[in-house]
Amino acid sequence: MVVVDWIRFPLVEMLHRFPRPFSGYARAAYHLDGLLVFSWYFLFLASCIHYFTPRRPWVAFSAWAVAWAITLNQAVVSGEVLGWIYRLVSLGCLVASWGCIAWGILRVAKLRPGLAHLVLILYASADVVINLIPYARGFSSQWPFVRFVNVLLLVTCVAAHVIWLRRRVPAVQDVQDQAA
Repeated sequence: MVVVDWIRFPLVEMLHRFPRPFSGYARAAYHLDGLLVFSWYFLFLASCIHYFTPRRPWVAFSAWAVAWAITLNQAVVSGEVLGWIYRLVSLGCLVASWGCIAWGILRVAKLRPGLAHLVLILYASADVVINLIPYARGFSSQWPFVRFVNVLLLVTCVAAHVIWLRRRVPAVQDVQDQAA
């Protein structure tokens, strides 16, 4: 994302100098910017597919191409419509990423947790928090619901960790058998 932001910053600055609708080089820069924004979501999803499932991440790359192709019609897809597309893609990739993480934790017996897994889970968690920030204004009035969600989240996390550890930590008898 940092590298993408380094590329996007001059692109966005350049685009502010051109009138809308864009044409020529400005339109190419506008579409390149869209491709780069989508890269945040789809490359993260591809990483989750790669690390947490036995599948290849081509589905994420195909979805990236489709989402970007939808935005190429600048006359129809701009402004508020483009914002909605980015939001839907962001939420869709977040849900799909968490689906991959849950699948890996609960279903992939050969999964050996490593640093990449931890980093992806932390980033996915941060994405959840970022998506919830706009709803935090009525936090105190929604306290009973928030408490319920927090308890549900805690129970889910504890269950996921117990399942993960039971699959990865050999039983005492297995360790003794291997030693013999």
